This record gives sequence, C-alpha cells and structure tokens, in this order.
Amino acid sequence: MEAKNVYQKLQSTRVQLLELKLPKSGENKFSHYFYFELSDFLPSVQKIFEKVGLTGITSFTPETASLAIINNEKPDESVTFTSPMAGVDLKGMHAIQNMGAVETYQRRYLYMMALEITEPDDLEPKPKQDEKPIPVTVPQPKPEKKTTDKIPIPENLWVKAIERMNAKEKGVPDKLRKAFILTPEQEETLKHYEA
Repeated sequence: MEAKNVYQKLQSTRVQLLELKLPKSGENKFSHYFYFELSDFLPSVQKIFEKVGLTGITSFTPETASLAIINNEKPDESVTFTSPMAGVDLKGMHAIQNMGAVETYQRRYLYMMALEITEPDDLEPKPKQDEKPIPVTVPQPKPEKKTTDKIPIPENLWVKAIERMNAKEKGVPDKLRKAFILTPEQEETLKHYEA
C-alpha cells in the first residue's frame, strides 16, 4: 500500500476529529453561546496526528501566525496555514501575558482553519436551551397632539398667562402654543414677552 501524502493524512484527521463530536467548553456568558477552546480539541488532534503520521508546528512573526502541518514519513512534504497577527490589550495583564493570549488565540484559529472545525456562523447568539428569550418591548412614540385637538385659550387663562409672563416666569409662551390655539394678536403678545 502506497504511503499517504500530507493532504490525504490531513483529510483523514479532519474526518476522525469530526467523528469525536467534541463538546465546547468555552462560554460567552454575555452573548449566551458556547465555543471551542484550544484545549477542547488539541489533545485529540495530537493523538490523531500521531496515529496518521502528522506533526503541527506553529510559529509567529510580528505580522503573521503560521501552522505548518508536516508529513512525518516525508518531512519535506507539508502544508502551511497563515493568519495575520492581531494585538490585544487585556486589562491588568503584563505585556508578556497579552502576547501569550494572542498566541493562544492564533493557535486556536489556525487549527480550526486547518482542521475545518466549524462553529455556527450566526451573528446573533441564540439563548441556551433552558433559557427563555427575554421579550423586548419597543417603546412606541407618543402621538403628537394635532392642532384639531387644541382649543382656543379661555380668557381667564390668557389673563393668568399674562400675569405669569409679567412676573418673568420662563416657558409660558411655549406652554401656551402647545396647549391652545392662539389668535394672531395673542401670538404677537407672546413674541413681545419673548424678546
């Protein structure tokens, strides 16, 4: 039987990993979804790699993260997956801890890419099975009063409004315009008090 090339071994690894139906231990509690952490699949990947004759080597430059998958039977035969490097600034951590977090994330994504480990593409997270969705009430705008709902200002209220404006009370003209139909003469009077 002819030895398998790196691509055949990689495909065999993908299928064997898929058949394991690995659980996701990572949980985003804010958005309510689960995801694969590196530790969820890497130990199984290493066992399968050993069985099929592959080795994974990750490396990092300031610009790129790489995962080379090498055929152990023919070490000059490999396939490489790359991803641009991205920074992270986690609060309360030293620079070396931030770098370690970036490298761990990069390894996770490189292996997920190489082994075609999929997660739902939903942009909107789904509630957990035992949770009921929280109903969202959208406030409805209050209907504006139509001019037909207004009545002409009664004389006694007009007189009180003039007294309040003479006493320099602010906002009276606006309140009157919102509540009542005003005559052109009353509008002129209000303009006088607003000046």
